[in-house]
Amino acid sequence: MCTLSSCKSETKKVVIRPIFIKKSLHYQFTSLVDRKSLDVNVAEAESEQHLLKMLPDYRNLTMFTSQHDVYVGESKDGVTTVKNKQPTKTSTQDMQHNRKKKYIVYDPLEAPFLIKLGVADEKGRILDRKQDKFKQTNKFLEIVKAVMPNLPQEDNKPLHIVDFGCGRAYLSFALYHLLTNVLKRKVVMTGIDANASIVDECNKISTSLGWQDSCKFIKSDIADFTVPKSSGDVDMVISLHACDTATDKAIFKAIEWNAKVLMAVPCCQKELALQVNSEELRPILKHGILKERFSSMATDAIRSQLLEIIGYKTQVLEFIDLEHTAKNVMIRCTKRSGTNPKQKEMIDKYENFKSMLSSDLLLEKLLTPRIEQIKSLK
Repeated sequence: MCTLSSCKSETKKVVIRPIFIKKSLHYQFTSLVDRKSLDVNVAEAESEQHLLKMLPDYRNLTMFTSQHDVYVGESKDGVTTVKNKQPTKTSTQDMQHNRKKKYIVYDPLEAPFLIKLGVADEKGRILDRKQDKFKQTNKFLEIVKAVMPNLPQEDNKPLHIVDFGCGRAYLSFALYHLLTNVLKRKVVMTGIDANASIVDECNKISTSLGWQDSCKFIKSDIADFTVPKSSGDVDMVISLHACDTATDKAIFKAIEWNAKVLMAVPCCQKELALQVNSEELRPILKHGILKERFSSMATDAIRSQLLEIIGYKTQVLEFIDLEHTAKNVMIRCTKRSGTNPKQKEMIDKYENFKSMLSSDLLLEKLLTPRIEQIKSLK
């Protein structure tokens, strides 16, 4: 990369960088004039002459390499100075003509599930109407990569992942691809959905990709699903489309299985909205829309607190969940390695919060035996 500056005319600066256009090396000259940029792409064979024509109009030239920066400057008196400096651009230059945001999964030809799911066409181009789904998928994978150290690291033991309410399994397939094809891990993926036709469609796609032995989809309700013994322990539970108390059932399953990682994006939190009753909160509760939003946030706060009490480290993140709303929250949990010494204190704080709301939610009912056991400990 190279820049020309201190122009003797109206052009303030020219940035020169190598690019590939249809696999052929070119140099792109970007001129900055009156806050506007003008790009000219010059073939490699003609680039030297193009640069030589421009040089007389500029006093400064800086070349950036991975070893050092070279500065050549001409003073107003005509004195030329050459200096070597420490490199300021050590990363590999992006030489694609149309530079793209760096995604974890970016080339549909290397991730054919995107084509099978209709996110990309047969030539590997992301369809305009699926751009949001493509971005959501990559955002989800970024969140997953952050918790990979919390999963078992034995290469010979497959990771077992259960995706509750998987729908058309965009994220199930993306996660399977990331773990198996990119990170080279063995994986058993089980997608659960109550819609038989969607389950059949997902199994057909899995078969077409050659994944049918370790990426399977089952028709079942969350509460009724049991893990086949042949699948081994469940390491990660995902629940991104489970409405209302279905999310709580998925969370409880993760706790029962002692899953190392849980990621839930709740929606339609109606249970608390039907129960909450507090004079202190009357200014909020008397307005329907405020009551709905408050109940949603309070429900996720309760879930997070209960998970902390049970032994998970919990984070609440913003997540783009296109199946339901433009923006939602994700509860991301990782299993703690030891006992939290503040469990009883956390229970007291939780019960005070619950008392203020006059709530009696399903997740607490499911976890009551465990909470009572913690209370009984000295």
